[in-house]
Amino acid sequence: MQNQNRQPQTAPPARRCLACGREKPGADFLRKSLWPSALGGAAAPSPFQGDSFCPTCRALCDLRVDGAFLKSWFMQAELARAAREFIDPATPGPAPLAYLGLAADFPVAEGEVCERWSGLAGEAIYVIQAGADDSWAGYGRGDDLVAVPPDPGRVILHLASPSLYWSQTALASVAAHFPLAARCCVTNIAELKHLADQGGALRPDEIEFFKSRGNRQIILNAGLKIDFSQRFLIKLALGLGQSLFGEAFAKSTQARKLRKSFWDQGPRVTTPPGAALAWPGAWALTLLVHGTALCLFIATPTGRALGVMISEDEGLWSGMEHKDLHQGQCFIAIPQRQVFSGPWPLNACLAHRSAASPHAGLAALDALRNASKNLPSRQGFA
Repeated sequence: MQNQNRQPQTAPPARRCLACGREKPGADFLRKSLWPSALGGAAAPSPFQGDSFCPTCRALCDLRVDGAFLKSWFMQAELARAAREFIDPATPGPAPLAYLGLAADFPVAEGEVCERWSGLAGEAIYVIQAGADDSWAGYGRGDDLVAVPPDPGRVILHLASPSLYWSQTALASVAAHFPLAARCCVTNIAELKHLADQGGALRPDEIEFFKSRGNRQIILNAGLKIDFSQRFLIKLALGLGQSLFGEAFAKSTQARKLRKSFWDQGPRVTTPPGAALAWPGAWALTLLVHGTALCLFIATPTGRALGVMISEDEGLWSGMEHKDLHQGQCFIAIPQRQVFSGPWPLNACLAHRSAASPHAGLAALDALRNASKNLPSRQGFA
């Protein structure tokens, strides 16, 4: 009798993807962080969570947009200077990985490539996947999109330290950087076996490679990309615009301009003037109405600045519900602790950074810093 009164469930209405412009079933639009998980995005609050992209574009962003940003020369310079700051010496967790280029002598099947990455303790990380077309020639534009989701690939991890702390750090880092990839570990540490092998398996030629790797010189082709941030910033602007303003932004002229530029071979964004709030060792992201435009300002862990204009339509944020955007909203991302904190008022952050008016909540973030001398030993295998 109870079932007779139950209302039938209706499917969510179809929606148009903000990246490709195609109409897709509403159920396909899953809420996901706009900020990469490898940089602390798993803990991101609203508005850095959104459901703007269809599954194909979401996978494309994960592997070809966020991925390109993470392995750019820009990111490697950041990692070289700030990778160990904020690491918790008591509890292992994800940390940024360094991209070293293509491993030219690793055995791959036709159409595959092998990328070589390194962990903080010197772990060798091999990522095998279908070769990427970095020119974007294989992708359509807007309504003409014909691309299939990129191959998430396989990850093979060779640990460098017998320390359980550093081994768990490496595993957590691989999972954060390559969440969709199958993975396996070629180093036999019994305590980690249930965590290390997740659907991955070595092929015979790969087994032979690791047997003889002690006598091999690893041949790398760095291949670091100069154009690291444009498509990444466009993706953030599109996602944040819809997360903040919904369909009013999706139908706007700026959204159409951003979508068109997203698919261009050489994307370009409107970079707003002004300096971002810096938070040494962490990523600082500030949403602020600057002049007549809503902008996102990003300060890297070493203080370098990025920025993108989200919209010039003042009608979108004229209501009282968006008054905080005029004063500035700040978010602090600390990948090593999987912290994404905010929003904090910009004036409170500036006052705290200048020591004019210390803020208890922001002081708690500062307290997460750790001197490297507190970290466990990374003494390697014999």
